Amino acid sequence: MQEAELTYIEGTVDAVIYQNQENGYTVLRLDAGEGRGLTVVGCLPGVAPGESISVQGTWMHHASYGEQFKAEAVERRMPAGTKAIFDYLASGAVRGIGAATARRMVEEFGEEALTVLEEHPERLTQIKGITRKRALAMGEHFRQQMGMRRLLEFLGEHEVPLQLAMPLYRKYGDRALEIIRGNPYLLVDRELGVDFSNADALALSMGMEGDDPQRLEAGLLFELTHNLDNGHTFLPRRKLLPATAQLIGVEEPALEEALEALCRAAQAELAGRLRPEVRSEDCEDAFILACAWLALAGLAAGETGGGRFTAGEVTIQEGDGAARAAALRLQAETVLGPWLADRGFAFQGVPG
Repeated sequence: MQEAELTYIEGTVDAVIYQNQENGYTVLRLDAGEGRGLTVVGCLPGVAPGESISVQGTWMHHASYGEQFKAEAVERRMPAGTKAIFDYLASGAVRGIGAATARRMVEEFGEEALTVLEEHPERLTQIKGITRKRALAMGEHFRQQMGMRRLLEFLGEHEVPLQLAMPLYRKYGDRALEIIRGNPYLLVDRELGVDFSNADALALSMGMEGDDPQRLEAGLLFELTHNLDNGHTFLPRRKLLPATAQLIGVEEPALEEALEALCRAAQAELAGRLRPEVRSEDCEDAFILACAWLALAGLAAGETGGGRFTAGEVTIQEGDGAARAAALRLQAETVLGPWLADRGFAFQGVPG
């Protein structure tokens, strides 16, 4: 079956007919100029009347509502000119701002009203009736909207499904774009459902080098968790390295170095858990692999960019990726179980 041809349309949002606050699904009327109005559907969280948008997508026919344009990518431009700015603010797009407040803001700041709202909300107190607390709250809500807007633009630009915007925002808040820019491999998550190959392509398109340590670590983590999901509790290093090398197209020595760097973060912890008569060398590959599981558990736990912990030569972000981290810790314990003096260790570190 031949894919529908993508079409590019731009215009001004005339009205928002429906918007799902959970997943961002939106139905809106777009004024495409020359008296031409059309219905656009798709993931457009936070869109409001008065915005200028460009959408790329396909035409479809709804049995009940007729012809609609399904947006696959979107570029949202802030309203330009005092009338468009007033229409946008008066629509209720920003919590705490209605028609009366919008009018006073435009009268006071003109075309700089949105810049003031985002960057200097305290200046809104120049308007009679707006307290500092209210001004800062309005500014915070608008900044959150701008964060979502920029996230949507990023996803569309890199051909990542727009439907990921809301799950990403729920997971990482208004730092979602910053976090994904910093580590595109966080998209490889059960909740988000992005294939490793797609996240890897995104990372490379953003300028990441093929042998970047972050990419090597991500490849190792993917191979280990992929095997874990398939029911394997042990993956020898001699299999892990070539499998990862084939996955991301790098030489094994680079991966060996990355694996050893990860392992150093956990070696001291595991060595202290061995039975008194057992040395790490006695465990052979099991010790190295358990170190890798444990170090990667620390990386998995750091997906949300929370507090920082340092262990050995590796600094790890501690976050709420608890489920994956727990599974990886369990794998480390399972692999090294025959040599352990006790069970139930945890990845430990000192505040960094």
